[in-house]
Amino acid sequence: MNRHLVRIVASVATVSVLSLAGAGMATATTTTPDQPPTSTQSQSAASVSDVVQRLQTMHDRIDSANKAKDVTALLTSVTELRPVLDDVRDVARGSQTLDLVEEADDTAAQIQTRLLPLGLPDPLSAVTGLVASLLSLVMNLLGSLLGSLPLPLPLPSTP
Repeated sequence: MNRHLVRIVASVATVSVLSLAGAGMATATTTTPDQPPTSTQSQSAASVSDVVQRLQTMHDRIDSANKAKDVTALLTSVTELRPVLDDVRDVARGSQTLDLVEEADDTAAQIQTRLLPLGLPDPLSAVTGLVASLLSLVMNLLGSLLGSLPLPLPLPSTP
């Protein structure tokens, strides 16, 4: 009787392992050029494009505030950039992009620190180099994020 019980347990264990392996393979499917992307892939691309758009908007606001020499607008824009950088961290895929995010966040924090004591004679002169560096970092981030977006492949036309 023990021999039959061992066979039943062994067969149940084998079936369990095979079904789990099959389920694992089923979830690891990739798309081919003739298949549309799955919903998670399109959501990921959409979220990256949303973050890219917000990052571009923040770059433009910081640049225009810097050119207008508006300290309050510059401080507000840099403060609003930091949560966008957190969103970039969430969608970033490469370590180079994450390094750029960290450097941009550190630069934004330095700008905030230097601009916060309002009432200084010329606060913009203290952050001119930092603002230029931040704008350059944001542009590099945009390039890095745009390079990670999947490009839609054209489908071959059927005659």
